[in-house]
Amino acid sequence: MNAASANPPVGILAWLVGLGMRAQQSIQRHERRCLFVTLAIFALLTAHHACTTPLWFDEFFTFFISRLPSLPQMLRVIPADGQPPLQYLLTRLSLLLFGQSEFAIRLPEILAYIAAGLLTYRIVRRHGSSVQALFATVTLLGSYVDFEHAFMARPYSLLLAFTALAFLCWQHAAVTGRRLIPALCGLALGIAGAVLSHHFGVLCAGIFLLPGEAARLCQRRRLDLWMAAAILAGLSPLAFTLPLAHQSSRDLGQAILHSSTFWAKPSPLHLLGYVGMIAWPPICLFALFAFLPWPQRKTPISSSSTVPVPAYEWAAAVGLSLLLPVLLVISSFETGYFISRYAISSSLGLALLSGWALPRLPGLRAVAQPLLALSTLASLLFVGIFLLWAQFADPAQRGLKDANAVSPLLLNAPEGLPIVIASAFDYVPDWWYAPPSLRERLVYLADPPYAARQADFLPEFTLILDRQAIPMPVSNYADYTAAHPRFLLLRSGLVRLNWTDTRLANSGWHLTPIAKSGSDILYQVDHPLPLSP
Repeated sequence: MNAASANPPVGILAWLVGLGMRAQQSIQRHERRCLFVTLAIFALLTAHHACTTPLWFDEFFTFFISRLPSLPQMLRVIPADGQPPLQYLLTRLSLLLFGQSEFAIRLPEILAYIAAGLLTYRIVRRHGSSVQALFATVTLLGSYVDFEHAFMARPYSLLLAFTALAFLCWQHAAVTGRRLIPALCGLALGIAGAVLSHHFGVLCAGIFLLPGEAARLCQRRRLDLWMAAAILAGLSPLAFTLPLAHQSSRDLGQAILHSSTFWAKPSPLHLLGYVGMIAWPPICLFALFAFLPWPQRKTPISSSSTVPVPAYEWAAAVGLSLLLPVLLVISSFETGYFISRYAISSSLGLALLSGWALPRLPGLRAVAQPLLALSTLASLLFVGIFLLWAQFADPAQRGLKDANAVSPLLLNAPEGLPIVIASAFDYVPDWWYAPPSLRERLVYLADPPYAARQADFLPEFTLILDRQAIPMPVSNYADYTAAHPRFLLLRSGLVRLNWTDTRLANSGWHLTPIAKSGSDILYQVDHPLPLSP
């Protein structure tokens, strides 16, 4: 009886190590091809979602603002959307090049997402093997937060990509050499791009530059003036974006700060956002392998071609991974509004740490490279199978179906009466994707002072403030109800975005449910007083 059959666990472990070694050798031998295939898989997956997923509320405002005829008009309405102008300009360019479609509207973010993966690979590869770099890339691109925003026409993928660019160029600029000037220019460009992508962009850059440069200062014993000049140059767009941020604060921020019912107040529970900032398949696979009783080896079973990571880069990566709690604290005092995706660049810090730190864990150094390779390829196989299933499981769903974006209650609503959409969040996609005959009947009733007392008034405020950019009509609640004694009302979506039905009922109007689909309800609304003959 051989050793493997006498001790099955050892035989299985040996098989896994052998499989991992072959995977490691394949990645090292075909490094560029493996990177290309990895990026291509995620690019195809995001493109599929971009083409088959209807736009949602926030994305429509990216689209509406981007198609305004002039830059001054764009700048007038941008503050109500709460973002700097770069995403709108890039979306405008994409629409000019590729026409009006969901894919064209989302293309800048898809490209930024793939660029972030490539830049992450380059950052980790400088001090690690191709296996470590590919593992970190999959860890970044496969995270829920990064993937979800890869096909969303909002600036988060841009923020992630520019943060990665700034980190990579700072990494190169920290080592003087012939390419110092290009690296410093890239650093300035990365910081400027982050600042122009999101109002928190300056914090995304600062959260790794502060600890990183502090560590370098301790090491060098003198200030790096060239680096400081590049950082200051990158921060120069703040002169342009700070007035826009101040205007956004006046239009929206003050109402949020003074609201006692606003739904997205900063809370320690937002720290759970870390769960979505890392890809769990490769991490879980590696953790599973790590707990197995690997045979002890004095030397690695194969070379890993890793070099020590400088202390200042460790400090920068750790600082970047801590962006989430830092933004949470700042938001508690400054804006009173926080969503975990604002700290999307924390996923970059976590990916860098996973690529650099996991192979250095005590007891696993001998087998870390094969296990990283095995975890990476298994995760890519999982993503590839999902892509094929999504593409071919239901051929009828390969293309975007406008009807899927409109509530079936609207499509089957009785003829003749106007239809009030209770949720501002649902009103925009319902109106846009509705057939022309139905679109003429749809309306939203706005009353900002009343909405300000509700849990989520931002969609209604945005509709009012950006009304010169949007094509759908918005009516005043009091004027409309005075002129229409009977109409239909659709309550759909999140509870916190629906209050019109409750308000009407409390005012004595008669609400009669006439259709229901899931949690969506279509009412016929009648005036409390009898109609005059």
